[in-house]
Amino acid sequence: MTRAFPSPPPVGDRALYDLQYQRFAAPMAALAQEAGLCELLLEGPRTIPEVAASLKVTPRAAEAMVAVAAALGFARHDGGGRFALTDFGGTYLLPASPFRRRRCPEDDPTLRKLRAAYRSGEPPAPFAVAMAALPPAEVREFIGRMHALTLPAAGSLARQPVFGYYWAPASLNAIYDWHILEEPAYSDECWEQVKLASEDKIPRPIDQACEYPSFAIDKIVHAGIRKKAPDVTKMLERMDIGLDPLNEIIAWAKQNNIDDPEQMAIRYLETFPDRYRNWMPDDNYIKVQKQVRERRGY
Repeated sequence: MTRAFPSPPPVGDRALYDLQYQRFAAPMAALAQEAGLCELLLEGPRTIPEVAASLKVTPRAAEAMVAVAAALGFARHDGGGRFALTDFGGTYLLPASPFRRRRCPEDDPTLRKLRAAYRSGEPPAPFAVAMAALPPAEVREFIGRMHALTLPAAGSLARQPVFGYYWAPASLNAIYDWHILEEPAYSDECWEQVKLASEDKIPRPIDQACEYPSFAIDKIVHAGIRKKAPDVTKMLERMDIGLDPLNEIIAWAKQNNIDDPEQMAIRYLETFPDRYRNWMPDDNYIKVQKQVRERRGY
């Protein structure tokens, strides 16, 4: 028996996307087990400073371990700045439990680095990658791993609101629900103060801040195209791809391991016909729709 697989898929793959990146939390969860975090929380709820003092680790190490434990459901925040052990954590992480499981190998490279870092009280040493020397497949893999370790991935793990800066267009802007907070309006005077403070070797407080400056995107064409192809010029003048649709297409391509620009373009034309309908005359729009259907085989 065979099954037909329509394109695009009839169901989303966000659960698989989340699962892929949750594996990066396993080394930190294993470190928390080794440090005795669950045994400590079994005695009663603790604040981050109390965890750091009891486990003899830095506050940064304690915060990281507790955050991952809470993200994975092994600990819970009681709303008063303290964290307690959950039934889930007690059942599967406590050494005395017959159901205790260890999800990360002892010799995991990331776990080894974390052990060394938190014993010394210093974060892992930074590393450099010669991207130009890597084949395209390894570059994509490296970028994917680094992408997974940033703020949005942490938000996926924690299933709770997170705050931070990010850029667009990017796939995670479409995969997760975001709310953009308004900042004070940009001004040259304010931005100059921000720049000066950021260039100081010693961090110092400032009494004002503002949003980043906005930069326009210019459309540049050959000087003679207006005479040779006025219809193309008119289309380019009207063209507005849109940031949200672009985020969505990038997310779709990333989730489906697609790096062919033509497939992404077809997906855009297929998904957002109302977006580009006014870029061209109606007869051209009909032709584009026909071509998209033929490329998709229906």
